Amino acid sequence: MEICPICEKRVKDILEHLSIIHNVKSIDEAQKLVERYKEKEKLRKEFREFVEKLNQQLKKGEINGKVFREKVSKWWKEKGEKV
Repeated sequence: MEICPICEKRVKDILEHLSIIHNVKSIDEAQKLVERYKEKEKLRKEFREFVEKLNQQLKKGEINGKVFREKVSKWWKEKGEKV
Protein backbone atom coordinates (compact mmCIF):
# COMPACT_ATOMS: atom_id res chain seq x y z
CA MET A 1 0.00 0.00 0.00
CA GLU A 2 1.16 3.47 -0.89
CA ILE A 3 -0.01 6.85 0.38
CA CYS A 4 -1.29 9.35 -2.16
CA PRO A 5 0.73 12.58 -1.88
CA ILE A 6 -2.33 14.62 -2.82
CA CYS A 7 -5.11 13.26 -0.60
CA GLU A 8 -3.07 11.05 1.77
CA LYS A 9 -5.29 8.02 1.24
CA ARG A 10 -3.77 4.57 1.25
CA VAL A 11 -3.99 3.06 -2.22
CA LYS A 12 -2.86 -0.17 -3.86
CA ASP A 13 -1.89 1.35 -7.19
CA ILE A 14 -0.77 4.97 -6.96
CA LEU A 15 -0.69 5.57 -10.71
CA GLU A 16 -4.21 4.25 -11.19
CA HIS A 17 -5.40 6.31 -8.23
CA LEU A 18 -3.82 9.51 -9.57
CA SER A 19 -5.26 9.03 -13.04
CA ILE A 20 -8.77 8.03 -11.97
CA ILE A 21 -9.39 9.96 -8.76
CA HIS A 22 -7.31 13.07 -9.38
CA ASN A 23 -7.64 13.04 -13.18
CA VAL A 24 -3.87 13.31 -13.65
CA LYS A 25 -2.84 12.88 -17.28
CA SER A 26 0.94 13.13 -17.01
CA ILE A 27 3.86 12.91 -14.61
CA ASP A 28 4.40 16.67 -14.87
CA GLU A 29 0.80 17.33 -13.87
CA ALA A 30 1.15 14.93 -10.93
CA GLN A 31 4.32 16.70 -9.79
CA LYS A 32 2.56 20.08 -9.92
CA LEU A 33 -0.30 18.73 -7.82
CA VAL A 34 2.11 17.25 -5.30
CA GLU A 35 4.03 20.54 -5.04
CA ARG A 36 0.81 22.49 -4.53
CA TYR A 37 -0.23 19.99 -1.85
CA LYS A 38 3.12 20.35 -0.08
CA GLU A 39 2.84 24.15 -0.15
CA LYS A 40 -0.63 23.95 1.40
CA GLU A 41 0.60 21.57 4.07
CA LYS A 42 3.50 23.87 4.89
CA LEU A 43 1.09 26.79 5.20
CA ARG A 44 -1.27 24.76 7.41
CA LYS A 45 1.60 23.82 9.70
CA GLU A 46 2.74 27.44 9.91
CA PHE A 47 -0.83 28.53 10.74
CA ARG A 48 -1.22 25.83 13.42
CA GLU A 49 2.01 26.96 15.07
CA PHE A 50 0.93 30.60 14.87
CA VAL A 51 -2.46 29.88 16.47
CA GLU A 52 -0.82 27.70 19.12
CA LYS A 53 1.49 30.59 20.02
CA LEU A 54 -1.47 32.98 20.20
CA ASN A 55 -3.40 30.52 22.39
CA GLN A 56 -0.51 30.43 24.82
CA GLN A 57 -0.43 34.24 24.91
CA LEU A 58 -4.20 34.25 25.45
CA LYS A 59 -3.95 31.80 28.35
CA LYS A 60 -1.19 33.89 29.97
CA GLY A 61 -3.32 37.01 29.62
CA GLU A 62 -0.82 38.69 27.30
CA ILE A 63 -3.54 39.26 24.68
CA ASN A 64 -7.34 39.24 24.72
CA GLY A 65 -9.86 37.57 22.42
CA LYS A 66 -10.21 40.63 20.22
CA VAL A 67 -6.45 40.84 19.59
CA PHE A 68 -6.39 37.09 18.95
CA ARG A 69 -9.07 37.39 16.25
CA GLU A 70 -7.40 40.44 14.71
CA LYS A 71 -4.04 38.67 14.46
CA VAL A 72 -5.59 35.54 12.96
CA SER A 73 -7.51 37.63 10.39
CA LYS A 74 -4.40 39.63 9.52
CA TRP A 75 -2.33 36.47 9.10
CA TRP A 76 -4.96 34.93 6.82
CA LYS A 77 -5.19 38.05 4.66
CA GLU A 78 -1.41 38.18 4.27
CA LYS A 79 -0.65 34.50 3.77
CA GLY A 80 -3.71 32.30 3.69
CA GLU A 81 -5.51 33.78 0.73
CA LYS A 82 -2.66 32.72 -1.54
CA VAL A 83 -3.72 29.09 -1.26
